[in-house]
Amino acid sequence: MAIKQKYVLGEVIPNSPHAVVSNLPTLTDVCAYEEKAEYVAEAMGQGYPRFVEHRWIQSLTKRMLADLDLPVVSAVVVRSLNESLRHRILGIDPAIHCHSFEQGVYGLAMDLFYFDPESDYKEAEVRLKAFVQHTGCRISSRVAEGVLRGLGCLEVESGAESGAEERINRERIGTETIVEMEDRLSRSIADLSGLQSSGSVSITASGMNAFYTAFKAMQSIQLARGRTQWLQLGWLYVDSGFILQKYLSAEETLSVEYAIGDTESILRTVESLGDSLSVVVLECPTNPFCEIADLKRIAEAVWAQGGLVLIDPSIVSLYNINCTPYADAVVTSLTKYAGHSGDILAGAVVLNEASWAYSELKAVVQTHAISLYGADLIALGASMRGAEASVERMNENTRSVVAFLKRHPKVKRVFAVSENQHERSYLKHSQALGSIVSFEVKGSMEAFYDHLQLVKGPSFGTDFTIVCPYFYLAHYDLVVDTSPQGLLNQLGIDRNTLRISVGCESVDSIIQALESAFSFA
Repeated sequence: MAIKQKYVLGEVIPNSPHAVVSNLPTLTDVCAYEEKAEYVAEAMGQGYPRFVEHRWIQSLTKRMLADLDLPVVSAVVVRSLNESLRHRILGIDPAIHCHSFEQGVYGLAMDLFYFDPESDYKEAEVRLKAFVQHTGCRISSRVAEGVLRGLGCLEVESGAESGAEERINRERIGTETIVEMEDRLSRSIADLSGLQSSGSVSITASGMNAFYTAFKAMQSIQLARGRTQWLQLGWLYVDSGFILQKYLSAEETLSVEYAIGDTESILRTVESLGDSLSVVVLECPTNPFCEIADLKRIAEAVWAQGGLVLIDPSIVSLYNINCTPYADAVVTSLTKYAGHSGDILAGAVVLNEASWAYSELKAVVQTHAISLYGADLIALGASMRGAEASVERMNENTRSVVAFLKRHPKVKRVFAVSENQHERSYLKHSQALGSIVSFEVKGSMEAFYDHLQLVKGPSFGTDFTIVCPYFYLAHYDLVVDTSPQGLLNQLGIDRNTLRISVGCESVDSIIQALESAFSFA
């Protein structure tokens, strides 16, 4: 018998045409999504960009193909790319072609990558879409909306943005131009990072574009110095991990130390790499286990060897932790926390002004970063005005949820920032926790998940609570590998670990929903 769900399959939260969260109410739905079941794809017209191509982006793609008198085959629309990245994409496969549209055509310069319909392009399609996904260069739903409105293809809804934001260099919001707004938001991010200059910050089209931009900048600098050994500490967001696995050059190699809390082992590895050490990459805290590395000792060891440090603190946000003193570059997803409403796609690269590589990094970042579209920047600016208050409420509610889970008889283990030995060393204040708690269910995780009456799916750092079967949505290939040699089994990790992003609702209502679901576990 089907379980009545508060949020149905594919329902978007919030009720916004740009919402980045769509609901996956049962574990069967999650697995079906991962296995590309048609019924799940049909239910999702929008959602987390890594998982779903927005319906307006699909419409714009078809329009562009028609304008070129091309058959409707698979294609990808991106913001206008620099020559290096455009050639990188064309080099993926000979079946890929590109048409570059100047700004005068649709009001915004864009590149359309498409395939020769006479060719066997399916493998090339998979590789192209993976590259665009991993590097975060796909257009946003607001880009598609602005262009389609300009073409008269969408009716203007009450309260919706018009297409005027396409002219981003002349647009004014009140007394502020888009350029002035970007500088103001960059200054806010610089302040959160303890930096003097907004020039140290690049606001990008997505968190993944921020990561890829920093990756390319560091790679180019270190390869020129003959440094080829990359080191990953702990788990990374899946697309960040893919970049390290797939886009290093032939002479570069990647090592992984999963035990991020074993500082002595990490230091020995860093020292052993010597002059070959290129970049050390980590999330702090880690996702989903909320581990905090000893950043100071690790950074000092890396810098002593001439390496660079890249840190992603998205899991708790720049509002709760400042990693800049221990990194050459910090990358973060502003979709989370800063975009707490749940309908914004943005990221940022923050460069440490004290880094020996600062000037070189800044120059390369500026050539690779895809700037945030005007309408997305406006939405981010509006959201950031209330972000600090939302983060404070998330921090407060998370502490209560952690306490509830730790004493619950149907919870085996709880992973939270508050459980770390380095909690007080690197977080900004004693209340800084972020929204993330992960836990293992004692009993049936599937029954608990299916009966839980909260939003279920990817993303975090939103005003509303989201529950995610983390490894199913981030590392499904590891979940289905149940062999003794499988990575999760080797590391002793429960594939059924759940991650909850605690929102700003009444904490009693969150706990009540959890308690009710536990009765079915």
